[in-house]
Amino acid sequence: MDDINKFRVGFTTDGSFLPIRNGTNYSIKCLMESLYASGKVEPNVIISYRGWDDPTIYLEQKFGTIFLPATYYYEDNNIFNYAVNLRNIDIIHIYNSGEVLNMGKRLQRNGIRIIFEVINIDHVLYSQFWSDKNKLKEITNMQKLACERADHVMCRSKVDKEHLVEMGISESKITIYRGAIDTNSIDFRTRIEPRYKILFLGHMYYPPNEEALKLIVNKVLPHLRKVNPRYSITIVGNTPKETIDEYKNVPGLCFLGGQDNISKFLQEYDIGIAPLYQGSGTRLKLLDYLASGLPVITTSLGVEGLLPEIKNHLTIENDIEEYALKIDHIMTDLNTYEIKSMKGRKFVEQYYDWSNAIDPFLNVYQNIIKSGNNLS
Repeated sequence: MDDINKFRVGFTTDGSFLPIRNGTNYSIKCLMESLYASGKVEPNVIISYRGWDDPTIYLEQKFGTIFLPATYYYEDNNIFNYAVNLRNIDIIHIYNSGEVLNMGKRLQRNGIRIIFEVINIDHVLYSQFWSDKNKLKEITNMQKLACERADHVMCRSKVDKEHLVEMGISESKITIYRGAIDTNSIDFRTRIEPRYKILFLGHMYYPPNEEALKLIVNKVLPHLRKVNPRYSITIVGNTPKETIDEYKNVPGLCFLGGQDNISKFLQEYDIGIAPLYQGSGTRLKLLDYLASGLPVITTSLGVEGLLPEIKNHLTIENDIEEYALKIDHIMTDLNTYEIKSMKGRKFVEQYYDWSNAIDPFLNVYQNIIKSGNNLS
């Protein structure tokens, strides 16, 4: 495809983007790289720059970068539009309701199409933590308005699509895509002996991960260390200082914060866990675990939105009291461990590598550009 026929697509993010420190930015980066590799898309990240990133890092990337001070990013002063026009961007992905409502109309006035990627169904997520019905109604209406404002809406699962339709969004305006990872960036290695090191990927600014951490501290780690005091559980992800202080004296619990090279850290552990009982969306951390060769233990909610076949490659356990027993069984059965590791990696390569998951995006781009109007 000639450069003149490429789709020129932008992806918005507020604050630090590189090095990657959270799941959404990780997903955006992998998607941009795969779209670039297809030869059909010229991707750009548009950053509300707050001085946290080193701009020189971006010179080596396969995507373009637009840095805008936060005031220019959010205020209707035409500078955002001017910067986007310089790159001839036709379509912009936005990832939260507030940004769609803030900038959607002014971008659309300039002929730019808006795709709203719904990572979480907000009212489903926050109803698990809030009892304020007025607040829940407010965020429901906000997400609904954002979906209506966008030219098209994309989500990661049939479950999320059903929630959006219940909100009143037309089915024809919603496309499901398969959340994926870059398996080539994750080294695979089976373990030859137990090291008794457990990993939980997740930043602790996300309430479902905070709840999972409480369960790990109170229900999993103490039982594991009774079985073998060598057991430890490490949390990799941005974590508030107050959370670290709260748990700093828990034996066997480690906090490493956000890490640049997830593949490197995955190799240092034996089992990945995701004891999630709350939340919305899909949990791509399970794919990272499996791609690296880590056996995985999670809940039924943890695999929600992923292909049903994934259940053949990990352990589903909804009783948190059983986690320690299941972990120790997997840790000490090395023959089964190796088989599960190899099958898990193969499954992710076949079904969840970004190179096999970009067609829904290309189809939406084609239809948006072709129609010149909303797809609904």
